[in-house]
Amino acid sequence: MTSQADRIRASMENQVNDLMADVASEFFEEVVETTPVQSGRLRQGWRMKRGAVNTSIPKLRKGKYRKPRTPKIAPPTPGADNAIYVSNGVPYIVEANSGNADRAPTRFIQAALARVLAKFQ
Repeated sequence: MTSQADRIRASMENQVNDLMADVASEFFEEVVETTPVQSGRLRQGWRMKRGAVNTSIPKLRKGKYRKPRTPKIAPPTPGADNAIYVSNGVPYIVEANSGNADRAPTRFIQAALARVLAKFQ
C-alpha cells in the first residue's frame, strides 16, 4: 500500500518530467525554426533524445535538406539518465552560432532558448 507522501512524490515527478519534455520540445521547435539556412544541413542536424546526446551528422549531399520534425521523447526510466538533450553534430554549428558563418545571426541558439524559457515563466 502506498502512502499519501509516495503518491504526492510520484505525482510531482510526473509533473516535472512532463514539464521537461514540454520545454525541450518547444526549444527544439524554436531552434530548428530559427537556424539559418543556406543548404539546410545545419537545420537538419538538430536532434533530441532522452538520456544521450545524439551527435549524428546529416551526410553531405546535393539538393534540399528537410526540416526535422520534433521527435517523440521516450518516457523516463527509473535510475537512468532522464535528461533530454537537444544537440547538433554539424561541424560548423559553433561557428554559425558565433555569427561567423554567412547570414547567421550571433547567438541564435541562446536567443531561441531565452524565448522558450520566457514562455514557461
